[in-house]
Parts: sequence; structure tokens; C-alpha cells
Amino acid sequence: MEKTFSLGFIVITPKSSRVLDSDAIKEALTRHQNCDWGEVFNKEINDNAVQNCGQLFSKYRDSNDKLFWVITEMGHDVTTVMYPEEF
Repeated sequence: MEKTFSLGFIVITPKSSRVLDSDAIKEALTRHQNCDWGEVFNKEINDNAVQNCGQLFSKYRDSNDKLFWVITEMGHDVTTVMYPEEF
């Protein structure tokens, strides 16, 4: 399996840009790009999607233990950092 992929254009939603510090965002994007999917239940779905340019979904926690997501869209052209309530 390929160990990394392109994040494409990176989008950070309004709440994420206000609440998350830049180091947390960089760490999450690095983990996501290196196939560390965080708290995702079925990691095999992402592992397969890396090879097929499918959608990738990771879950991480901020410094306040609040869950946030990193999602790379199909085709790996856009990656979004967001809190679930922003979906």
C-alpha cells in the first residue's frame, strides 16, 4: 500500500480556523496524509481508498478533547479540516 497521497487544495472551515491552532492543523494533516486515520472505526476502507483515489476520512481530537475531522474528497483534489457540526 502507498504510504502517502496528495492532499490537494486544503480548506479549513470557519470554526476550525478559529478554534484549532496551526500546529494542531498541521499535525492532523500530516497524520492524515501518512495514513494515520486517528479514531476511524474501519481503517481498511481508507487504506483501500488511498490506492483508488477514493474519499478519505480521519477523526482526531483537539486540545479540549473535542472531535474534528479531516476529509479528502474523491480524486484527492481537496482536503477539508472541520468540526462535525460544520458538515
